Amino acid sequence: MARTTKTTISILLSLLLLACGGDDPPGPGGGGGNRPDGGDGGGSTPDGGGPDLPDAAMNAEGPVITLVTPTQPAMNDFSSEAILTSGRFTALCRAATNPSTGDRVDATTVRISASSASGTFETNGLPTGVANEFAADLVISDFANGAVNIRCTASDLAEEPRENSDAIDTFLDLGPEIQVLTPIANTSYANQTDVVFTVTESPVSAADTLATPDFANVEVAIAGGNITGFQNVAGTFTGTIVFDDPAFDPSLEGSQTLTVRAGNLRTSEATTRVSTTIFNVDNEGPVITLNTPQPGELVSGIMSITVNAQDPTGILGSSVVATIAGIHEVELDLISGDQYSTVFDTRLLGPMVFPTVIVRARDSTGNQNSLGFVIGLDNQAPIISLDSPNLREAQEKDGVLLCSHSFDPLGDDSVNDFEAVAQLFEIRARLEDRSNFGQSTSLISIPLAEVDPSSVDLFILDDENGALLVDTDGDGICDDINPLLVPTSVPNSSTEIAAIQLLPVPSTGGSFFGANEAPTFADTNNGSCVAKNDTAPDPLCFTTPLTRTIATNTGSAPAIYGVPPAAGLQCVGNALDTLATNLEDGWACLAVRGSDALGNLNVSPPLRLCLDFDASGDDGCHPVGTVNAAGAPNCTGTYNPQTDTVDASAPCTLGPDSFFPANALRRIDL
Repeated sequence: MARTTKTTISILLSLLLLACGGDDPPGPGGGGGNRPDGGDGGGSTPDGGGPDLPDAAMNAEGPVITLVTPTQPAMNDFSSEAILTSGRFTALCRAATNPSTGDRVDATTVRISASSASGTFETNGLPTGVANEFAADLVISDFANGAVNIRCTASDLAEEPRENSDAIDTFLDLGPEIQVLTPIANTSYANQTDVVFTVTESPVSAADTLATPDFANVEVAIAGGNITGFQNVAGTFTGTIVFDDPAFDPSLEGSQTLTVRAGNLRTSEATTRVSTTIFNVDNEGPVITLNTPQPGELVSGIMSITVNAQDPTGILGSSVVATIAGIHEVELDLISGDQYSTVFDTRLLGPMVFPTVIVRARDSTGNQNSLGFVIGLDNQAPIISLDSPNLREAQEKDGVLLCSHSFDPLGDDSVNDFEAVAQLFEIRARLEDRSNFGQSTSLISIPLAEVDPSSVDLFILDDENGALLVDTDGDGICDDINPLLVPTSVPNSSTEIAAIQLLPVPSTGGSFFGANEAPTFADTNNGSCVAKNDTAPDPLCFTTPLTRTIATNTGSAPAIYGVPPAAGLQCVGNALDTLATNLEDGWACLAVRGSDALGNLNVSPPLRLCLDFDASGDDGCHPVGTVNAAGAPNCTGTYNPQTDTVDASAPCTLGPDSFFPANALRRIDL
């Protein structure tokens, strides 16, 4: 009975010990579990403060656990070398068989951990090769300064495993707190950046008096070298890094790492914290890619400017602008992604021929880049005439300028203004896209779009009280065909006009005469030239005295247009049949409209003809066989787009660029 009672008491004491985990106060040097010094470790820090960390269950019959390193500092000894000063260290633990049971340690259960108010890091203990010795690397660099509990736990291989542990309480000191305010991490800067950071003490305990930062030895480094000259005011450091400072060779660019090191005054071993901030040095402006227009492109009217602007840091809002001809600046709007676009009215550039366009953009750090190019400008419409003045052509041979006789480029048989005509008559038009030709000498290439041959149309109005040509924009210049008149092949009312497409007549033939020299013709622009014999060459074909159908002043494109067809016997175009076109006797207004390849539109001066089908003299225009302008209609008016009306009593005039120069001398190649 007594033995049973003694055994029962022993079991109760063991259960009590198991439940309480051995809660005796630690000795001055710490200890825990079943360590020889009898301490239990854990639960309280050496100075009595810190977090309330739970103990592992203790079992007197479990393995013998001894935490070898780290060691526990003496109470309130904040200069002890036992204080942890690294965010990564190796803990060493011995886990041996309990001699009272003989059950070996289960090596797979050895766990070593570090716990603090910041969290817990636990990992497996690995055999070191020394009997019963296990080690583990503990990473606690993200722990805050303060109390830390280090613990080693293991179980034996008994049928019902028994666990035991050993722990110590210590402190972690990773140095003063460093907060970098600028530069901001992962941000780009151009040219330079301010550097502002704070260094503040971070004690491991309320009683710790050794955590004061060592302000005198704070270090700042970048690109492998220290930077000096920082000002310190109560722990706030300020300075500036200039990226192309001579101290940096080469200058800073791309990704850079700013490193700040600061330690404290702990006497045993000053703890230094290192803070790194990665930022980007951006000394390059955006990459600008041109979409429209292309360099050298011939443009007219409203020009669209479209670019792509790209930069890793982003494009500064409202910074993409285009400067045209150095005087007009327009902002490009973001369309989508990295594409920017705007439009500009090139007619604001007046007589300019080769304006420059410079597109600029800034990135978010202020770096600017630009892209410049030159365009050709053609805002001049073709010159069109149904009654062209005579011209002469010149060739240079052996240093002598030879000139042709003056000739009518439309042919002597082509009708002229105020002429009386019968049922059939020859009518042709001359069109040349002179563009900016008058702004330069013949030695410089001038951009020309050339006439669009599909755009040339002849319009005929046989109502002498109507207006065929009108001013549509209120500047007094005739610029289009009356929009109230309906173009048709055969007009049947006063509101309809005959519309006939004219086709180009290929440039061919020769205007030069025989070999015998004739008297010299003086030319005011090119000195004097020698005229050829007065005998005219053969006509181009049997139907006309036209000796040459000329090319444009810039090349071989035809300048003469006639009523189709213009081939075979009708080599200069067919005659116009007024009777078949249903035109009435009397005065008629004729005009040609055409454009160049860029859409610059122009109209010819009106040609006024008196139609007399049967030559009876009763046409009401003038006596038979004479040419008299008396009573001829003006053929022009003013269009009001608000009321959609045309006022024939308010005539318009043709602009100065609508007339070919009289007796012009044109040089052609031999």
